[in-house]
Amino acid sequence: MSGELNALTQRLYAQGYTRDSFPDNVCWGDFQNFSYKWDFLRTFTWETPCGLMIQGDSGIGRSIAISDGSYQGVWYCPENDNALLRCPYGKQSCEHIPAGFPLPMCPCHQTKKPYDYEQSIEKIDAEQSRAAQKQYMELTGGAYCACVVGSNGYQGGWYEVRYDVDSCIHCRCENTTCVIRKQARDLSRVNVFYDIRRTWITRIGFLEEKHVEVTKGVKVFPRPIARTDAEIWLQTQKANYNPLHSTSFIESPKKTLEDRRQEFFSKQHRQYLQYEYFEF
Repeated sequence: MSGELNALTQRLYAQGYTRDSFPDNVCWGDFQNFSYKWDFLRTFTWETPCGLMIQGDSGIGRSIAISDGSYQGVWYCPENDNALLRCPYGKQSCEHIPAGFPLPMCPCHQTKKPYDYEQSIEKIDAEQSRAAQKQYMELTGGAYCACVVGSNGYQGGWYEVRYDVDSCIHCRCENTTCVIRKQARDLSRVNVFYDIRRTWITRIGFLEEKHVEVTKGVKVFPRPIARTDAEIWLQTQKANYNPLHSTSFIESPKKTLEDRRQEFFSKQHRQYLQYEYFEF
């Protein structure tokens, strides 16, 4: 934190080192603090308060090496020997988690104990990865599906189904059978078209003049999509349509800069008795 010396810096100063003379395994991390060099951090073995070990050169160990944050006046970083690791079990109520932490983050410290894979976070991570892969295969059969998304891994597994045809369209799904609906998909390419009606109304007293302009065949999607996705998308739009609150199935029609200018002008001037206003 700004204005605070980390434990590493304090220890080196106490040993007689200076800003111009310091060990090879450290460097200046900022204007007043020493930091461990990256290659040196990779040689560490970390240990959680509950006795699980982390190898410094593993992916998890590297994530610990770059952890840096503060909470309630405490600076958590490798140089303070309290680098943070997210608990692999998500135990927010664990006694080792600092009180009030918004996430189950566990302060880890360096250890001289020999690294033991059997008592390591790496082993837990590998087991969880295998369990996640098994669950994904059970849900999808091995096919990629944009509607099968990751969850926190603590409540009900590592994946969950969130069916949304917009996700299918966005990822250009090419599965011949829908992983979620278990139904065949027509992959022939189509698009959805709509019309835009622009209305200009000029009113002077009780006299009103109306001019209408219609633009037909505007594409909803910038590129063709699977026919099945288009049909489901249309059904979804129809189901969500509320005639009391909307005048269009299309939530975001393609408005030009002039459309937006006209809308803004109309909104500001409709209070007057003599005016022009625009409806889209």
